[in-house]
Amino acid sequence: MTFLPTILFVLWGTLATAATPHPLQQALIQPAPGLALVYDDTHGPWGGLRFDLTPEGQLTRTMTPEGFGEPVVHTVTLTPAQLQELNSLLAGLEIWEQRVPARTPVPGETKAELTVSSGGAEASMWEWYNELGATDRLARVKGWLDAKAGAR
Repeated sequence: MTFLPTILFVLWGTLATAATPHPLQQALIQPAPGLALVYDDTHGPWGGLRFDLTPEGQLTRTMTPEGFGEPVVHTVTLTPAQLQELNSLLAGLEIWEQRVPARTPVPGETKAELTVSSGGAEASMWEWYNELGATDRLARVKGWLDAKAGAR
């Protein structure tokens, strides 16, 4: 009979964990002040994009050209409506969940990484850059950020 309490305890813990949303999920659904994020797909010789969003709504786009060229930086201020739109996008994509399994990268491959914080909660996820179109989560975030940042 000693197994029954243990089984019940494990089952209850599993149910309680499954029913408890990630703190970032709660912060994005009911937007908390101070949304911040960093998206980065920069890879040494291939260059790439990096976006930094401050809690004040300043979005900076840093484009590093191929071959270690001089980065091009452009900053805009997002409106409250744009920040709400971004909150909704991030929540809809469930960015607090890491869905791509780890593996050894192919030569020259890099990860696109996203870290988001809001209301004291934080989550990070990544996807293989070469597979962004297939997974379509970080590709959508990158596309949204790039459209709002404006500079080319």
